[in-house]
Amino acid sequence: KPTQYELASTIIKTVPNILIEQTPIDPNKYKVEGSVGAGRWTDTPWISIFDRDITESAQKGFYIVYLFKRDMSGVYLSLNQGTTYIKNKYKGKNPRNKMKIVASALRELLSYDVELFPEIDIDLCATTDNAKNYMAAHICGKYYPSTKLPNTDDMLSDLRKLMDVYSQLKKIMGTKSPEEFFDSLLYQDLIEDTHF
Repeated sequence: KPTQYELASTIIKTVPNILIEQTPIDPNKYKVEGSVGAGRWTDTPWISIFDRDITESAQKGFYIVYLFKRDMSGVYLSLNQGTTYIKNKYKGKNPRNKMKIVASALRELLSYDVELFPEIDIDLCATTDNAKNYMAAHICGKYYPSTKLPNTDDMLSDLRKLMDVYSQLKKIMGTKSPEEFFDSLLYQDLIEDTHF
């Protein structure tokens, strides 16, 4: 079993470098970053791929992320959304429900292979706020159990396909900022909820 230090090094350095070299991800267009937590080890280590036009942080916009379960029994490849904007805007009004509404609206708008990316609900086996937000904000993706990880080529092929979905999302956003786009998706839901 790897030590935490070895695991951290893999998540922060090794895997991001492999992704940049082998996918291939243009570092001018995409930022690839791994984290095991700031200061103390997080319950949900992650490796993210950010389209620089949309965001460079897991706090806003939309991005692709490998989310590790707390017990490291598996990892999700997830198209996910930054949660800070919704969390702040809907404070006290069940923001996680709003994240789920956005995720659900996007599943309707995006065309992707549901058999390839079947996961709608993800379980990180963690109860921190961050973990709960990642779970609520997950749009679509795939789960890899640690005991049955596919080979690197298959994982990179899955990633390329999810990056195509990510590009599609960018086209749908058009010229809207992530915040305007969130608002438009939630406004649509509000209209449908009100039934005049």
